[in-house]
Amino acid sequence: MGLFFRIQGYSFTGVWVSTGFATAMLGFALQQTLGDFFSGIALSIEGSFRIGDRLRLGDNTKGEVVDLNWRTTWLHDWDNTTHIVPNAKLAKQGFTNLGSKYNYYHPWYFIQLPAEIDPRFAKQLLLEGIYRCSHVLKHPPPIVRLTDASTVPYTYMFWIYFPNYAAMFRGREELYREIHYVLQKAGVTPAAITREWRSRDAEIPVAEPPTVQLALKSQSIFAELVDEEIEELTRVSQQLHYDAESTVQFDAAESDALDIVISGIIEDSITLPDGKLVLIGEIGPGEIFGLISMFTDQPVTFERVAQTDVTLIRLNIECMRTLLQQHPELTDRIAPVVKQRLDEAEYLRVQESAQPAPSSLKEIKRYIQRMIRKI
Repeated sequence: MGLFFRIQGYSFTGVWVSTGFATAMLGFALQQTLGDFFSGIALSIEGSFRIGDRLRLGDNTKGEVVDLNWRTTWLHDWDNTTHIVPNAKLAKQGFTNLGSKYNYYHPWYFIQLPAEIDPRFAKQLLLEGIYRCSHVLKHPPPIVRLTDASTVPYTYMFWIYFPNYAAMFRGREELYREIHYVLQKAGVTPAAITREWRSRDAEIPVAEPPTVQLALKSQSIFAELVDEEIEELTRVSQQLHYDAESTVQFDAAESDALDIVISGIIEDSITLPDGKLVLIGEIGPGEIFGLISMFTDQPVTFERVAQTDVTLIRLNIECMRTLLQQHPELTDRIAPVVKQRLDEAEYLRVQESAQPAPSSLKEIKRYIQRMIRKI
């Protein structure tokens, strides 16, 4: 090769230097492009994100991935703009994959409440506010924890699920609104950090956990009872507490117990005739269960499992029989509720191709009246 260049009158050294320089210039010019190319290949092989995922970059750029080619990644932002990010830059600065519209988003939030509030009551209030939100998923159930009681005020954390990252924005606004509502209704104000020195007397919040009397009065079937009758029901009732971590099951097959939930969430399932267990939903604060077992002879078997710490009031059948003998008009309030519960159970049977066990409103009233006449 060198002899050929010499015969042609070219300097071998000159040719070598000139071509090497050209190659270096070409490599320098293609450095960024080649970097983007190989970064794009690496991102595709790793599968760290795909079309439809939402990314948050290290410089806080956010957007939904709408295209990924050999050189750039295209992110569509909330304001209808598109960020075109070189693949080498994306790989270098790092990013967080926030998931697609099919992935749960599971954030946690913190709130500070006065130390004078009973922590168990504070957790009940926060949980009630969360379950008032229609955009927060109820299953998996939310979690509320007291995270710091070593300083004043106390710090609480609530850990919740949204259907996806995009749903978080609307759900978070609703979450703050509903928590403000339940705290304000209970006379509780989120607290600032309290020091030992004060320029004026601090107002101590007056807030009490819900009483058995208030829980009974909140039920439509007991709403018109006088205070003396409510006090008598309170005296003969049992107040029970269940720890969620022990996963206590509620046996609704018993016919001598009517339960009213004061606080907490219970997962409600029904056992079909073929033995299949079907999830119905959740039973929350203020709701009542045990009506079908107490006021009908239908063979409906429910299984109820505590999902959080649960406090409930339990009334036995003798107590309810005495109450109905004194107030026969309560039959007209109880029967429609029982009929609705039976219809829901019957619907599930039909959906699972089982034989329904119909029971009319008139039959339910007759059953309650027969129960009243029992000695």
